[in-house]
Amino acid sequence: MKKEPSVYFCADDFGLDGQSCDSIAECVKNGVINKVSVFANSRLDDLSKRVAALDGAVLCPHLNFVEGCCVGQKEKLPLLCDENGIFKHTFAGLFFLSIFKRKRLQEEIFLETSAQLERFFALAGENRPLFLDSHQHVHMIPPVLSAICGAAEKKGLSISYLRTPSEAAAPFLACPPLYLSCVSMNLIKQWLLKFLNLLNKKNYRRFGIKKAEFLGIMFSGNMTEERVERLLPKITARAAKKGRDAEILFHPGFTDEELKSGVKFHSFYKSPGRKNEYNAAINLKNKKA
Repeated sequence: MKKEPSVYFCADDFGLDGQSCDSIAECVKNGVINKVSVFANSRLDDLSKRVAALDGAVLCPHLNFVEGCCVGQKEKLPLLCDENGIFKHTFAGLFFLSIFKRKRLQEEIFLETSAQLERFFALAGENRPLFLDSHQHVHMIPPVLSAICGAAEKKGLSISYLRTPSEAAAPFLACPPLYLSCVSMNLIKQWLLKFLNLLNKKNYRRFGIKKAEFLGIMFSGNMTEERVERLLPKITARAAKKGRDAEILFHPGFTDEELKSGVKFHSFYKSPGRKNEYNAAINLKNKKA
């Protein structure tokens, strides 16, 4: 008899600002969200209190090397950060550094991962499984992933689950009404991540990484209720067939507030799509009830 997969409805970017944290917390309390990815490099003064209030949700570090301030010593991270400790690079920048300055990049990712993991466990508590993902999915860059896993291993931590954002095409192909909405820049991002997923197979084997079926790239920033309802049964059926769990990614943390320096993706955080995702997370729970 096939085991029913666990389905993680994940909210990313917890710790961006107070308003977005409030909306994510509401989705944990009254919506389907049961997993929350926390910015360990958040500069919110009351982050520990906010994290403690996420009762019942799986918590994981949302490793961040592209936005905001570093947690480690900035003097040891000249490739990643400027003189103020602000991260300098986007996904593309880290990708090119992984080709041309691989060794130095890995050294700095190792140091910063160690610092972020230490802060995360100080916030969330030590005795918990290590679930891992990263902001902008930069952990899918193979040398970055190798350094992240090496840092966890050095700390004696076993990775219980690593997000592998490589969506299968079959569920989308089985939903013709969604075809036109699949034509976007997210399609390019999806195929890049699928390519990196193939390159990471060696890392998966080396570190014994457990994978899950994933949904959240093609409609990133606008995971509406209709889209999730159409795709979720197909994703979970595929997960059950392969003996895996499933992860459905949301970004329900919307904000209208002025964000702190070092924040690069202002338009994404303030986009109407985030409110759509918040509404979807709430309404899907109401339909289950």
